[in-house]
Amino acid sequence: MNMGTVPKTGSTAGRGLAPSSILAFIAGALMIAGIIVGAFILWGGNGMMMTSPGMTDGGMMSGDMMSDSFMWTTIWGVAAIWAGISAVSIIGGYTIYRKPQSTTIWGIAILIASIVGLLTVGGFIIGPILGIAAGILALVKK
Repeated sequence: MNMGTVPKTGSTAGRGLAPSSILAFIAGALMIAGIIVGAFILWGGNGMMMTSPGMTDGGMMSGDMMSDSFMWTTIWGVAAIWAGISAVSIIGGYTIYRKPQSTTIWGIAILIASIVGLLTVGGFIIGPILGIAAGILALVKK
């Protein structure tokens, strides 16, 4: 009798990580990285983006049309969307791994969130593309 081998039990017995889970984790991580990099760009240059010519000092987007509060609201709104997409991707990937019976619903959620992420140009573009692939893999695999 071989004592070195312990039989696996539980919901993940006999299988490894699903490719859809791995892709969903990576997509979520890239979306979070996009938020962090964006924050460094905005605040790392002493607000350089906010004081560049043409943004607030004149030019096409000056005056009431593009106020600082509108810009910050837009930036925080997009960051919140990216954070939500990241959460859906990471939680969905984990749930697909732990509860294979919920693969279809989380596949749909990851797919929709990743399409929204692609439209908002988040996660260095590759994050949402990987999320779309993860959603499709989750839906195809039964």
